[in-house]
Amino acid sequence: MAIISILVIGWVIFSYVSIEKKYGAIFNQGDKRNKKLEGIIKLSANQKEQYVTLDGYDAGTNPPITIHNINLWNDYKNRSKGISVTAKHGDRVKLIRREGNGVLVETLNGKRGWVTYYLIKELK
Repeated sequence: MAIISILVIGWVIFSYVSIEKKYGAIFNQGDKRNKKLEGIIKLSANQKEQYVTLDGYDAGTNPPITIHNINLWNDYKNRSKGISVTAKHGDRVKLIRREGNGVLVETLNGKRGWVTYYLIKELK
């Protein structure tokens, strides 16, 4: 059982790193999704909170994959500081702020963590 757990965790980490490598260069060049995020982060004066959906589905891989457990990191730039919480594909989270490609979100139970913005459904 422990070996299966280690293999699953390794696969999830490998999948996440593969997605980072595959899309990182595109996102750093300021594609449409980056501009879309800029608009979604700026809340109107009467809007206090904005909720979005975590989405681990990637149709761009062959075969398409879905990351079911999405790590929310303590520090987006330094992931060696660990995982704050693991959220699920499809979870609703509150948008807090953005720094570069990282987005700080808060789960419905109040846990905060950083995620790459293309793991947010509304930005795909």
